[in-house]
Amino acid sequence: MTDYGDHCKPLPARRRAVWQAEPAPEGKTAQRWIDLAAEYDAYIVGGYAEQDGELLYNSSILVGPDGYIGTHRKVHLWNEEKLWFEPGDEVAVFETKIGRIGMQICYDQWFPELTRIQAGKGADIIAEPTNWVPINEYERSGQMDADELARANYLAVSNAHVNTVWFACADRVGTERGQPFLGRSLVVDPAGNPIAGPASQADEELLLVEDCNLMDARKMKTWNDHNVVPRDRRTDLYDELCGYEDDPHAF
Repeated sequence: MTDYGDHCKPLPARRRAVWQAEPAPEGKTAQRWIDLAAEYDAYIVGGYAEQDGELLYNSSILVGPDGYIGTHRKVHLWNEEKLWFEPGDEVAVFETKIGRIGMQICYDQWFPELTRIQAGKGADIIAEPTNWVPINEYERSGQMDADELARANYLAVSNAHVNTVWFACADRVGTERGQPFLGRSLVVDPAGNPIAGPASQADEELLLVEDCNLMDARKMKTWNDHNVVPRDRRTDLYDELCGYEDDPHAF
């Protein structure tokens, strides 16, 4: 097995990641998605362990009817991911025939700067493959109603609303190595309305389908005669305080 560096511990989970990791877009998983996208004239975003030389990344790939489009490497690594994955160092938005698509992975959405930068680059929709887990006692209790939003859902709603972008979040279900997953996949419109979902709970697998006009993300940035969200940003006040004074991705 390839030596992936002394900074990474030989954890069982990491060994599995190494065995399952594939290069993009040459790997068999990516090639299968490329074939499906061509067959169904569709755009597909999927998460996988990416191998690039001796490095591993938690990545998502975007493919379309014409083939491979781009990759997002998870920027914000969660827990023991830091022991075997490298963090991504690029925030990309991809131009497609249906609109501009950005990607995030799970813990990425806890950082509003990422969505803000993607919106500043013109993203119409953020596609988010995720492994959300219950993060408080109530979510772990099993007492949530089927249509009740979890904390992760509220983050997607908030990020969509304040940046006027679509969010499409696909979470897993079931339990792996003692860790339950939340489900509750959803689609949020640029006004922050959850228009599809939350779907799937516990071990129930569901297909969530929604008709989205991605161009709404561009139209809805004007809220009234006096407020256009990108123009209302007070970059003169807070960009310097936040260390963003040289940010090339400001609206």
